[in-house]
Parts: sequence; structure tokens; C-alpha cells
Amino acid sequence: MKARSGGRTFEIDEQRVRTEGRSVKEPARAAYGVSAGPAPHVGPPCSICFTLWGTLPGGKNHVGITRTGHRYPNKRFVAWRAEALKQCPPVAGPFVGPLHLIVDYVKGDLRRRDMDGMLGALFHLFGKAGYFVDDSQIVQQTWTPFPLDRQRPRCTVTISPLTVNLDEE
Repeated sequence: MKARSGGRTFEIDEQRVRTEGRSVKEPARAAYGVSAGPAPHVGPPCSICFTLWGTLPGGKNHVGITRTGHRYPNKRFVAWRAEALKQCPPVAGPFVGPLHLIVDYVKGDLRRRDMDGMLGALFHLFGKAGYFVDDSQIVQQTWTPFPLDRQRPRCTVTISPLTVNLDEE
């Protein structure tokens, strides 16, 4: 199936998504026994919902600093980000305006992680995926933790525009 949006052609089938000649496999879904699901959203972004499989890293401890003050992520965080980017569905362009982020988190182990750090890792990932221009667009967040599931740790994410009515002041 082919779809055109914003001058970009998307070719969609059940196993992979091709965006401008780049192939993105879905190994994490297959590893957890989950079907490929619906085709990714290819129109102008109005709302997007998807699942990241695996545990989230705490983002604040994954930054190294050189002697000259340059900041860089460590190798483990870069590997997580690369794998998570493969699981992020493509969008035609970034969201515009204020956003609401809903995260349903199912942890896979008993380690205590900093929620602020995990949100920071998600913000970094979504900025890299092109979902928004700046993470300051996310003005409302909902984080819901769920009980431990060692076989299927995951994070279900919903990003939607925040409708603000300024006339009700």
C-alpha cells in the first residue's frame, strides 16, 4: 500500500515501514509476540498513539561531559534510542502548538528509576523522531504506572494537541 503526504511517499506493508528509501523493521514487537498492528499515521499529525517495547532508561545519568564541556550520551543510551526510534511510527511533520503527553508505563524489573529521567529520555527520543520542534511544546503530562510484567515491559505513549480555550478567562 502506498500513501503520499507532504511530498513524501510511504510504502506500508505488515512487516516494515519504508520512509524515503529507509527501511525500519519491527523486531521488538515480534520478540514480544505482538502483531504488527495498524499502519502508522502518515497524514498531518492530529494525535498519535504507539507502544515502545522494553524498559525505559533513566535519562539524567546517561550524559557524559568532555574536558571542554561538550555533553554526549553514553553508548547504552544511544543503543536504546536507536532501538526505540525503530519502534516510533513516522509522521509527515512535527506537531504544532501545545501538546498533551500520556504515558502508560509497565516496568520489567524491580529497579527504581527516576520518572523525571525517564520522561527526559522520552522527550529526547520524540524530538529525535521529529514529533515536535521543542519539548517545551508538551505542557501537560499524564504518567500512569502499571504493575510489574517481566515478560512484556512496555510504554504506551499518546501525543495529542492540547486544546486551550482562551475565551473562558
